[in-house]
Amino acid sequence: MHGSVYRQMFAVLGLLLGGAVAKADAAQPLAVKLVLITDAGHGSKEASTVYDRLVNADQLTQLLGVPGLAGPVRGDGKGTLLISVGAGVEAATQIVALGLDARFDFSHAYWLVVGTGQGNPDQMSLCSVVWAKSVVSGDEGFETDRADAAADWPYGIVPLTAAAPKGYPLRAKGAGQTVVYRLNARLARGASALSRDAALPDTPELRDERGHFAGYDEAVLPPSVQVADVVGTSRYWHGKVLTQWAGDWVHYWDGVTAKFAVADTSDVGIAAAIETLSRAGRADFERLMIARAAATYTVNPSGRAKDQSFAADYFGYPLAADAAFRAAQPVIHDIQDHWENYSAAAP
Repeated sequence: MHGSVYRQMFAVLGLLLGGAVAKADAAQPLAVKLVLITDAGHGSKEASTVYDRLVNADQLTQLLGVPGLAGPVRGDGKGTLLISVGAGVEAATQIVALGLDARFDFSHAYWLVVGTGQGNPDQMSLCSVVWAKSVVSGDEGFETDRADAAADWPYGIVPLTAAAPKGYPLRAKGAGQTVVYRLNARLARGASALSRDAALPDTPELRDERGHFAGYDEAVLPPSVQVADVVGTSRYWHGKVLTQWAGDWVHYWDGVTAKFAVADTSDVGIAAAIETLSRAGRADFERLMIARAAATYTVNPSGRAKDQSFAADYFGYPLAADAAFRAAQPVIHDIQDHWENYSAAAP
């Protein structure tokens, strides 16, 4: 299970890094206001787009070596940091390594994820941006052949509970597990309000692509900003049946009013890391924000080759990265320019 595995891993990482970090000059640690998190630096088009915009826009010119990280963390010398992370466990360990560095004081820091994902066409359109109110792990389950699955839960992925899969809400659901990471919904709504007028990209290519999804009311609309839920897994997935599974999975774990809007592979690790740092007094989980833009849909339209959505050069990724940055930018600037409204407590 992610929760227990991550906790054990973080404990070991803390012991390994503790000695080196404790020797650092931490007499006056840098009071961090904002940590920007992207998957930049891994060679992908969407990653480089977000990374370049953040570096160029905010003059993040300092290169800071952090024990345990292969590459540097960037900073502006005024309390803003930028870290590039991988997926899943890699993202988690990288965030914890940064959080344990005694040269930095993260007690009042906001952690803002800026990235892309696969959008649920029942909830959003291409280049629309979701501010997450919950991150639901899709990995805590028992998987069997789909042919052996129950008729009312035909996915082959069953929650690790004794109750029937659709028996939600379930009392004591998730005992001993961390499946749902509930973010600060008030903060997510505030970020959404700040970014609702962002000029999200809407090109002829995007409009043409949306036109192929006429069976989905939300998928054909122009890009917009909303507050919804993320499903995070350690694997990439795609398809109509699995999209239905993700929606039902979110309902099962987080209630029938929750809505699955975007899928990704990093947010569970990031949330688990910051939750652990928060328990250790090194971070505040209530200050975690996630902005993800839909680069593609979780399903293909009829008549299209099933493997097309996996193409590495899919045109939607850099556009979605641009959308995520545009939505995040007013939030970044509001924190930086009006720190007095954010420092004492999350608004």
